Amino acid sequence: MTTDLGSESPGEGRLIEERDHLLASIRDLDREFGFGDMSEADYERLRQEYTVRAADVIRAIERGETDSSDLTPPATKNNGRWKLVGISTVVVVFAVASGFMVARSSGQRGSNAITGSQGTIREQLATCQTLSFQKPEQGIDCYADILKKAPDNVEALTYQGWAYVRTDDIKSGGANFARVVEIDPDYPDVRVFRAVMAVRGEDFEAAAEEVSLFYRNDPSPMAIQVLQSQGLEREIYFGLLPGPVRMCWQKAAEAGKDSEQLDGKFYGALATCLDEVLASTPSDAEALVSRGYAAAGLASMDKASTMDAAEPFLEKALSVDPVNGNALMLRASLLAVNARGDEAKEVLQQLENLPRPTISFLVGGPEQVAEGL
Repeated sequence: MTTDLGSESPGEGRLIEERDHLLASIRDLDREFGFGDMSEADYERLRQEYTVRAADVIRAIERGETDSSDLTPPATKNNGRWKLVGISTVVVVFAVASGFMVARSSGQRGSNAITGSQGTIREQLATCQTLSFQKPEQGIDCYADILKKAPDNVEALTYQGWAYVRTDDIKSGGANFARVVEIDPDYPDVRVFRAVMAVRGEDFEAAAEEVSLFYRNDPSPMAIQVLQSQGLEREIYFGLLPGPVRMCWQKAAEAGKDSEQLDGKFYGALATCLDEVLASTPSDAEALVSRGYAAAGLASMDKASTMDAAEPFLEKALSVDPVNGNALMLRASLLAVNARGDEAKEVLQQLENLPRPTISFLVGGPEQVAEGL
């Protein structure tokens, strides 16, 4: 397989296009689950089938294949009415998706040569990844064979750690992840798994820090797609919101449950609820940011300026907390949308030395806004 997009074969190009489509579909499914009325059973079934299909396509790309006709066909969404589960409810289905990253990174860090009949580290890691997905206990032993010969291989340590976590051996998994950070603190994959563990323990601040480090460590586009497809950033964002603000988002989701898209009912309910919160706690910066988001949404419904609608709330949020990353991120995103690129760049510069805004999943991250300018 070539990494030069200009020289890929037509067949490989189709596989890459299908991969991107599937990963985008997974993200869409997550959004629909959060904002629609989709049953959890349907969500899990469809997500699993899309994920397995995407994994098949990615492996086919790695093998240099050009035809996807023999791969597992994806499911199609049913057209039945969905049931609201709640905006902050996220099922982190990471077992299959974790293979996406190791398939791309295997053998790229550290020595790739291991003597013996099992061949290179890359080949062994691929074998262990497949085995670990099906039987994590055996995957642990498979990675252990690699680590006997290459004890500091960060891929083997990371994915053995995830296999430990999947067998509920959280202590061993965490120890593996800590060792990886000691060896290579810039290895992005381990940050994702540490974030997952932190979310499971409802330590959303630690999870947010791990995600921020992940993005600062120059992750591959594939690793970013995997992270985003899991809805992990969304769960962190809502987990960190003050309780009353989070409840307003829940009420808004209930109000807009009959629509597949965010609409006036959603934004109106969010604004009304947040006005009540701000009446009692006018200096709640996160309530002000969310209120600015609701104001922008309502303005978009009326074809009015989203920036003008949101700015009073963002200005007040930043007067309360001048380095509130979420307020700055929403401001930069709205400036970009309103063709005020120079001002957006100035705001992005303010974000450079701050942790990644947790609202990025909703309004775009710094890198996404910058790319659009």
